[in-house]
Amino acid sequence: MGSGNGHAILSPSASGRWITCPASVRMCRDLPTQIESVYAREGTDFHTLCEIEASRRILNKEPSEYALDRLEWALETEEEWRDDQLRYVEQWIALLEEYLAEEEGAQLFLEVVVQTGIPGCWGTADAIIIYSDRIRVIDIKYGAGIKVVAIKNSQARLYGVGALETLVKDPLTIREVTNTIWQPRMNNLSEETLTRAELVQWRDDTRLVGELALSEDAPFGPSESACRFCPIAGECAPRAKFMLAQDFGDPDILSGEELADAFSRTSHLKRWIADVEDTALKRAYEEAGSVPGYKVVLSGGRRQISDEAKAIGALIDAGYGVEEVSHMKIATLGQLDKLVGADELQEVLGDLLGKSEGRLSVAKDSDPRPPADAIHSAQTDFAEVENQGDA
Repeated sequence: MGSGNGHAILSPSASGRWITCPASVRMCRDLPTQIESVYAREGTDFHTLCEIEASRRILNKEPSEYALDRLEWALETEEEWRDDQLRYVEQWIALLEEYLAEEEGAQLFLEVVVQTGIPGCWGTADAIIIYSDRIRVIDIKYGAGIKVVAIKNSQARLYGVGALETLVKDPLTIREVTNTIWQPRMNNLSEETLTRAELVQWRDDTRLVGELALSEDAPFGPSESACRFCPIAGECAPRAKFMLAQDFGDPDILSGEELADAFSRTSHLKRWIADVEDTALKRAYEEAGSVPGYKVVLSGGRRQISDEAKAIGALIDAGYGVEEVSHMKIATLGQLDKLVGADELQEVLGDLLGKSEGRLSVAKDSDPRPPADAIHSAQTDFAEVENQGDA
């Protein structure tokens, strides 16, 4: 795909890394291709379905080709993923139709390989809509773990400038470019609009970083965002030096400001420790003695029953009652949502379906959630203790 075969050296999807840490490009370029995770495969399958459905229902692809594509998708997609993906793809079609209705004659392009104007940097945009004087680029994110925003999103911006460079005969006719992130499983729709001049200026500034990243003396720039998905995150020496050099001052007791500063770094420290542990385990397992002083062992296993139905039968045959050896258990909420429907489940169960207060955690002042009421929480905890005492 793209300007040739294989992957872009400066991939838009990895731009958050190489823009911050240019050296990561040369450090990762000779690594073997990583096995696609189950989460990545799930996302790939959903992207495929979105293209198939939009090609037929909006771009009028031939019915016979559509049928073959849908059959192939069904055969290759895990059965437990299909219902959710088929439900979310309806939202995708509705979203595209809404955007296309904004202007008569708007053109939709799906899975377009775009050139960004930065050497070695090209990628595939999920959907691009060209209007008379503006462009909208839509990027699908199927993950449900991390909320992705479009504001200052380098991947989205690169797709946006790529659409400007690749699909428009005269870029000067374009007034602005809107980059949209659609994340259905988190009910997240985020967008950023830049003028053509702003986007091109950002691209030109980023091109300088890209050229630096392609050089052999590109500098390191370890940070929480840059290292999050880096393949060598657990064995990068500059990152280790950066983390071990963290200075928390020399007070007897941390002040509120010092505690806030220390706390702001804990997530990166935890992630680095986890990356080091994962890398040490992998290296020591693959080659004995490669991590001096350490070896890989099996931790104590737990007893488990391999076939519960047969085990219950054996216990009944031994003279024990059904009620003694087995217990009825309600299905999970996820299973009940699929069975009954989320809204209908609330109606059926009424007050039986509630929501716990959740656990206490520290968040930034900018977090939209209201602060937890410490006094109320303490009273609730005390009431629970009293109730337990009464019981």
